[in-house]
Amino acid sequence: SIRSCPSWCKDQNSVYVFGGYDGVQRMNDFFACDLDTYTWSQIPCGGDHVPSPRYFHACAMYNNKMYTFGGYNGTERLNDMYEYNFETFRWSEVHGDSPIEALPKPNGSASVGGGSGGGIGTTDVPSGRSSLVAQVYNSSLFVFGGYNGQVVLNDFYEFRFEPVIIPPPTLIDDLRALINHREFSDVTFVVDDQPVYASR
Repeated sequence: SIRSCPSWCKDQNSVYVFGGYDGVQRMNDFFACDLDTYTWSQIPCGGDHVPSPRYFHACAMYNNKMYTFGGYNGTERLNDMYEYNFETFRWSEVHGDSPIEALPKPNGSASVGGGSGGGIGTTDVPSGRSSLVAQVYNSSLFVFGGYNGQVVLNDFYEFRFEPVIIPPPTLIDDLRALINHREFSDVTFVVDDQPVYASR
């Protein structure tokens, strides 16, 4: 139906449109436009956590799933996040304990929660907002700016779909490898008939 301010995104085969406002009510219906035939079809929305009607929200695709965040329901700016699985045709809510990180601004500072100061690596969920920008890059969803009903925002967040794997530290093993190393020594002691390599 006719609407304004829905969210939309695409994959190789289709453009997807979710929600919007028709001048009377906000919507939470879901449609796909086949890019080969240019025909529209409504997508079934199963699950116990279908997003509430909204507009001015944002969505993006990752691994055959669509994610939608934020928007305006006519009463408040939202900061909830949902995932639609195209294999099961079901919605589920993405809860706030997922890895969300505030990213630094160009001047090196970080902005968290709609403008309050915070450090990189915080796990605060972005504040409620509409008219935001969201884009997937590599294995993260990036959210920038928006409007919270009072001020225009310019904070920047990263939502990581995959955990960051940090290898175990090797500093101690590396330092141990330098001890009693013939190549790095300039003096040799003999202790119990065994050479001990050292540096002056």
